[in-house]
Amino acid sequence: MTVVLTADALKKLASGFGVNSIEYNAIIEAASQSDFLAGELNEFGAAGQWQFKRRVAGSGVSTGSRDKVISFDPSWSESPNVFATTLAHELGHALLPGGMGGSLALNPDVSRRWTSSTARTARSRSSLTSTSTRAIQSTTLLPMAHKQRCFSASMVK
Repeated sequence: MTVVLTADALKKLASGFGVNSIEYNAIIEAASQSDFLAGELNEFGAAGQWQFKRRVAGSGVSTGSRDKVISFDPSWSESPNVFATTLAHELGHALLPGGMGGSLALNPDVSRRWTSSTARTARSRSSLTSTSTRAIQSTTLLPMAHKQRCFSASMVK
């Protein structure tokens, strides 16, 4: 089954990159080859205030939770697979619960090892309520989900 980009996803891409710009067309092409990436873009399209923006040359690619923006450096040029992986990474920051800042256990850039050892330590001390323990246990999977987003988005048919 092929995932088609929604009107909301296309609108956010057009707003951030311009209709028929190189970036816009590259993202549309990558999404047409990856149902996973298309699904992520559709989820981003439905994610309220989040948007894409171009920043000044040399600024890199980043996600800002305060202004709800995934920013792209207009001079940034990579192969389509690297671009799709980077886009999926930044979409992960925007879409994963706790993907931006806050607790290290909720940040997709933190290694699974850190969250696993934190959960073990918390359980061994028995200092947390069962609700807190379940929250920590569930966050140990976030870095793995983040890696899956990046890996899956880079896979094209």
